[in-house]
Amino acid sequence: MSVSYFLLALLISIYSEFVWRCFFLSFLKELTNKTFSLIFTSILCGLVYFPANPDIIHLMHTALLGFIMGYLRYNSPEKFTLFSLTIIHLLWILLH
Repeated sequence: MSVSYFLLALLISIYSEFVWRCFFLSFLKELTNKTFSLIFTSILCGLVYFPANPDIIHLMHTALLGFIMGYLRYNSPEKFTLFSLTIIHLLWILLH
């Protein structure tokens, strides 16, 4: 693994967690209920990454991971900070 690949994965992880968990999830939970905001952001996250890897299984994995991470952030924000979720996201990219 090259340094540039690692840095790109790190930037994607930071950006994604900020956009999906900090912005969209926080915004939607103020407007809607917990279930809708988690499902909607998870599906949207999966669809955004779909063009990079147009495989339905990858879409489902991405949406499922987005749902799990959103659920953790929503229910335990003191344990699952954006930093810890970014690390999980980074590991997901590097191990995939």
